[in-house]
Amino acid sequence: MLSKAFLICGLYTMLLSVFPAATSAQSSCDGLLSAMQQVRCYSSSGDVSHMLKAMEDMPSDQRAQNWNELVSILRKLHLEGGEDVSLPLADLLIEGPDEDRVIALKLYLDAASYSAYAMHQAGLLYCSGVIEHSGIECIFWLRSAAERGHVNSLLDLARVLIEQYGDLDSAILYLEKAKGLGVPEAQQALDILNRRSL
Repeated sequence: MLSKAFLICGLYTMLLSVFPAATSAQSSCDGLLSAMQQVRCYSSSGDVSHMLKAMEDMPSDQRAQNWNELVSILRKLHLEGGEDVSLPLADLLIEGPDEDRVIALKLYLDAASYSAYAMHQAGLLYCSGVIEHSGIECIFWLRSAAERGHVNSLLDLARVLIEQYGDLDSAILYLEKAKGLGVPEAQQALDILNRRSL
């Protein structure tokens, strides 16, 4: 009877050594009180996907309070390679000073080959004037993201075309496209433009 218990215990130990206990690391991190403690725990255990989820779920006041540490964690992971954290890092950097926003722009541009979201964010940064004389890039990246179906890019492109270039005809085309995709803000914008033209 005793040897059977040793055999079962030995098998369990062997299974744990073959299959790392990611679920136990996850459950031990999930029990922590603050989102920042969870981020630190997941980061130290190498569980990047759960760490990013904990960062995403973090209340904005905690995120602002721990901004420097979050950026430091993501920069370290970005430099180490492995799982791509360039977009979450860029999303954090745009909340920082202008020099960090320039780095965020570079990260978004690097990711633009596979992400309409990155194209959209790059367009918004160009529109905000992070780089001087960037109107052409602003339109280019917003249009590129819009052509790939990024709905917010359709709206932002229409806004930029109206506000910065006075191009109502092109803006209406993008708003109509967004309306066709079921975006309520597009219909609202079209209604406002129609009222102004009356």
